[in-house]
Amino acid sequence: MITIAGGTGFIGKKLAKSFKDNSEKIGIISRDSRKASLEVPYADDFATWETNDLKRILNSTDTLINLSGASLAAKRWTDEYKKLIINSRIEPAKKLAEIIQTLENPPKLVITASGIGIYGNTENITDETGPAGNDFLSYVCVEWEKASFINNPDIRQVNARMGVILDKKEGAFPKLILPFKFFTGSILGTGKQYLPWIHIDDLISAYHFVIKNEKNKGPINFVSENPVTMTEFAKAISRVTKKPVLFKIPEFLLNIALGEQAIIVTKGQNAIPGKLIESGFKFTYSEAEEAIRSLLV
Repeated sequence: MITIAGGTGFIGKKLAKSFKDNSEKIGIISRDSRKASLEVPYADDFATWETNDLKRILNSTDTLINLSGASLAAKRWTDEYKKLIINSRIEPAKKLAEIIQTLENPPKLVITASGIGIYGNTENITDETGPAGNDFLSYVCVEWEKASFINNPDIRQVNARMGVILDKKEGAFPKLILPFKFFTGSILGTGKQYLPWIHIDDLISAYHFVIKNEKNKGPINFVSENPVTMTEFAKAISRVTKKPVLFKIPEFLLNIALGEQAIIVTKGQNAIPGKLIESGFKFTYSEAEEAIRSLLV
């Protein structure tokens, strides 16, 4: 069975459906099992975060995918919300790791979500060997990955460092495309910062690929092989939509409007999926323009 913690979220539901389409048994870990059964009705088992319930479902799990964590973009980063961002990631990861270490029949593979933001703001090409940055997102990702570590060499462990996910209806893309629909297409910040993007279809395929390929372990960048700058991304949207890029929104205005949260769009990572490429993964969408075009059909 493949069990997903945070399986009622944007990525979790798409992953669960893709596994079900492959005739896999699906388990969902959620705070509210009843609500989860309504949102993911095709799952085979449900568990809460209560310890005994977790032990029960994890003992029957071959692969665990932990996607738990509060949205980075949902609210302004007050001190209180920053604590929530940290705790909503570290506490579930730590609890799962501690319980798994007590099981007689633990999962053979544990994939814990992480973020490409671990590298901080980078202009040089960065693969999984790159050092961590020194901003808030870097700190969150470093602590997240530490908390997820399971002291058992027989369990394959992966930290899925995901980039900006391009999806038609959810995530960042609808917000990025919206100004162009109203002829107010904009470049955010300097435009020189990199956008480490990945199409939702390739993200789902990458999870399937990593599960099947036992050599894949440790940190893995789940991003396209061709990162682009924010200016290049805006121009790609412009070409696809045939709407002009009219404005550049200065970084200081974004800082005023969004506070520290502005680093999500004003800073970026020139990150590449070194391990995925090395192990033979093939992207369906390698270029930003073709990915954008596919989402606007």
